[in-house]
Amino acid sequence: MLALAGWAVLSMTDGAVDLGRLPVGAGATALAWGLVGASALAVAAGAHSRASGWCGPGRLCIGAISALVGWSALSIMWAPAPDHAWLATNRVAIGLAALVLAVGLAIATRDPARRFAIGVAVAAVPVLAWALGSRVVPELLAPIDDAPRLAAPIGHANTLALIAVFVVPGALCLAAQRRRQPIGAIILMLGLLVVAMSGSRSGILALGATIAVALWLQADRPAMLATLGAAALGAAPGALYALWADPLTTAYALGDPADRQSAGLVLGALVVLGAALAWSAGEVLGPAARRLGRWLDRPAAGRIVLGATGVALLAAIALSVVLGRNAEAGAGRALSLDANNRTAWWGQAWRGFLDAPIIGNGAGSFPLTHIAERTTAVENLQVRQPHQLGLELLTELGLVGLLLGVVALVAVAWGVRRAGRVAGPALGLVVAFLVQAQLDIPWTSPAATIPALGAAGVIVAMGARAGGVAARAWSLTRVGVTTAVAVAASLSGVIVWSAERRAGNAFGVLSTDPARAADLARSAADDPPRAIGPFLVEARARRELGDQAGAIQAARRSADRQPDNPFAWECLAAVTTGAQRTEALLRWSKLDPVRNPAASPACQPGW
Repeated sequence: MLALAGWAVLSMTDGAVDLGRLPVGAGATALAWGLVGASALAVAAGAHSRASGWCGPGRLCIGAISALVGWSALSIMWAPAPDHAWLATNRVAIGLAALVLAVGLAIATRDPARRFAIGVAVAAVPVLAWALGSRVVPELLAPIDDAPRLAAPIGHANTLALIAVFVVPGALCLAAQRRRQPIGAIILMLGLLVVAMSGSRSGILALGATIAVALWLQADRPAMLATLGAAALGAAPGALYALWADPLTTAYALGDPADRQSAGLVLGALVVLGAALAWSAGEVLGPAARRLGRWLDRPAAGRIVLGATGVALLAAIALSVVLGRNAEAGAGRALSLDANNRTAWWGQAWRGFLDAPIIGNGAGSFPLTHIAERTTAVENLQVRQPHQLGLELLTELGLVGLLLGVVALVAVAWGVRRAGRVAGPALGLVVAFLVQAQLDIPWTSPAATIPALGAAGVIVAMGARAGGVAARAWSLTRVGVTTAVAVAASLSGVIVWSAERRAGNAFGVLSTDPARAADLARSAADDPPRAIGPFLVEARARRELGDQAGAIQAARRSADRQPDNPFAWECLAAVTTGAQRTEALLRWSKLDPVRNPAASPACQPGW
């Protein structure tokens, strides 16, 4: 439970997402110290299970993800932005720590899949409560730039929706226990409500897939159906109000929190009412659920359900056309069929893959691939991931990276085959992650990868056999290797975080004390991640101080450090004149072919 509590805290700290931007956010701190904590727990779990050997699926899965971490780290050598490759490596490393931790604990635990799913569901409750609280009491919990799509406390609506989906397997496990069924219904009600308010279409797809896996594999189908019905009944009033009340669905940005107090109180009352309905409706729906459960056992039921799903999809398409609401506002967003530029990003990722098909362009390189391959220079469409996991692995880590990812999936499938239906609760978490990863960016968020890889660890561990003398000897080596890797990962996280903080301190005083910003940036410039952010801060600061030579020197050092980064050449073009400016503009235009020619170049430390 300590590990799951840590995951909840990490999720409420911007999801531990660190994209290497200045200023440094809370996610950077969460990633660094989450990596330290997860690594320590992984070592402890390995020592705890040292008398048991890892089974074939466990060895294969851990080996594949370990190799993926190593390959990502190696790509720092050829990545156009080595600091971003280092960050991407840290994000995969925290997932590896979760995988090893789960394997170590699951080996020595009875019924680990069910226990893990319930633990995730319970640990997610504070995250869901904060999310709903940001609407109910916005003056206390809402972010300053609150948007109509529910995103707090993670800051990304689709990732929040995935965390809400993660509660489904555990809540349905609770449904099988008569005394805990109402608790499961309330947790599931909160999850359904958050998914609806997030407006996440990938979250809705993941929700449907997870429910299908649960009904297929988990025990006591009638109890699950009754709980699903009770949760849906409880979530409906709050969802309908939140998606259609004007104060909560204004396009693009919500108004002053003080103007939303009344709407928030109404929503809070509906959430309480929904919880009461979810608590009590399970018993009422029980007889109907038992009849439906018996009907679903019939051979023809699958075809009927498939046909009903197709009809529902066609109805949703028709409804989205008729409503025609703003795509950013509540229900209209969820029903929109707009790809939101994803097909363009997928094409960019594919072309980036063709440029380096074997080794890829380096971890964390897609932001620069996007700039080089885009056909329209729309700044608010700049992205850092192609919103499709397979293409992200291909463009950044090449066929090697994709192959390692596929091997890890094969290991999970092997574990499911060996464990059977008892792996169902953990499999639901993995399926939810994989479904959303085809359309979104959960691979970038440790808040999403930790439960998914933890569930994968539980699955691959469930076929482990008790070890003898050979297993014990192997386990000592295993603990030693795990400890060495954990120490390296912890140091990596702390080193990057420390460097980011130093660069962030310089950026923080740039507008008020450029002289101090220049000095701080110069001292941070040679920190290990070898980022160009400190140089860009120094160039801006020295330019504001009238030190043209110092500004040129800083900008030139950024271009020397990352010659394939267009932001370095843009900065050099901003501070130079004559032939130097012409050269910088030429290099900039090669790396960013469709940049706006009318835009003045600038040093952008927060890119």
